[in-house]
Amino acid sequence: MALKKLIINTVITTIIYQTSCFSFQIKDLTHSKQENNYPDNIIFEAPGQNPEGITFNAISNVFYLSAINQNPSIIIVDIDGNTTTFSNDKEATSRSSFGLKTDTKNNRLIACTNGPKIGSINIYNLNNGILEQVINLASLLPKKERYQINDLIVDNNNVIYITGRMEDAIYKIDTNLNASVFFQKDGYTKPNGIVYHPDGFLLVSYSHQNSSLVKIPIDTPLKKRNLYVLIITILKVLMECF
Repeated sequence: MALKKLIINTVITTIIYQTSCFSFQIKDLTHSKQENNYPDNIIFEAPGQNPEGITFNAISNVFYLSAINQNPSIIIVDIDGNTTTFSNDKEATSRSSFGLKTDTKNNRLIACTNGPKIGSINIYNLNNGILEQVINLASLLPKKERYQINDLIVDNNNVIYITGRMEDAIYKIDTNLNASVFFQKDGYTKPNGIVYHPDGFLLVSYSHQNSSLVKIPIDTPLKKRNLYVLIITILKVLMECF
């Protein structure tokens, strides 16, 4: 595979920028910006790495990148452009990593991972990259033919919410690591990016034909009066809504 050169812009402003698999905490980054002189660009080389997700660790000031190619190694990139392997699950059940989330509060990195008829959440020790838990989400919807565990977020109570893009579902993993289907509704297809609002709701971008941004209350996700759909373009979601 051709050598990949990736440039990460680390201009930190007072907004949250969230793509399908790129998220960070504004309060952490703005605080770090005051204490560190980040470069405008970080240029590095990662042969064979084909990243789909990226997350930032505001404590150690490093980025983590996933890989959707057959070698699903997660790499670390520091602000000087140095790269190291964080974890490599080539022999594990999953074959690619998608969305990532650093959870410094619980000392873990959480990854969406996928393979042929496999969709799972992998939980790694943030200090050493050791794979500690594999939570099979595909088993919750066994009749589906395709799975794509795409993106995730952790709420203030340490509950994990995950989008299943090909399954048209949002999953939930509680603090005891029990998994369940949290949200499925006719007409809501291909959930992609997801963020958590401290007022107690999720914002989920659905990448179907009309590109909807959906507000889903955590306590009452299926009540019709609590579902708000904004028909907007994906670009507007990324640049204006967060």
